[in-house]
Amino acid sequence: MYKKLYIVILVILIGITGCNKPNNLPEEVEKIVKLESNNYQLWYFNITYDQYKNNIEGVLDESSINKDDEVIFGHNDEKYKGKDLIGLDIDQIKEYRAKMKKSVLWLYDIDELKVEVQISDVYYDEKEDIKYVYTLAEKVTNNGKNMVLYTNFRYSFKQIDGIWKVFKIDKSSASQGEDNTIQLYDELEYLYHNGEPISFIKTINPLTGGE
Repeated sequence: MYKKLYIVILVILIGITGCNKPNNLPEEVEKIVKLESNNYQLWYFNITYDQYKNNIEGVLDESSINKDDEVIFGHNDEKYKGKDLIGLDIDQIKEYRAKMKKSVLWLYDIDELKVEVQISDVYYDEKEDIKYVYTLAEKVTNNGKNMVLYTNFRYSFKQIDGIWKVFKIDKSSASQGEDNTIQLYDELEYLYHNGEPISFIKTINPLTGGE
């Protein structure tokens, strides 16, 4: 009797432990969830650059990808790199936001922008010892033109001191207007891996943190 009771309790505990891991996502996918979420939080002026760098620590191979020298946002001849934002507090970041919202090139109200990012499973190239994770972002604008913007990334991982980090990022993009003529699998470059359609296993809203 006690043996049966022990087995029942053990099964329940295993079930509870499993429930505490709701997604069981591969580590590389979790890193891309973190990177994509923080990218959008930075691009849309919700966090400081210092917070961003702290939040994505351990995700990127900084010897290959230098965010400090990357243009984070800008318009016309005004472009701001990561190193231009070091040390700025959130109030100063919001000043950039106000400036960008007044730009004639700003296609949408960032307060109303709808974003959905799909993130793929991990694809492993055993020969090259490289892992890949793909993303497809859909951004719906509210500029009166019913425009949808698509961004498609391929993140390449390699082991750095025993840790899988992103060392290369490839990007493809496309847009769809009122005619709805876009064919994603024809116009975006990273929706296939070795000739097979990418399997997306996680969807996030990077501006709200929701799914």
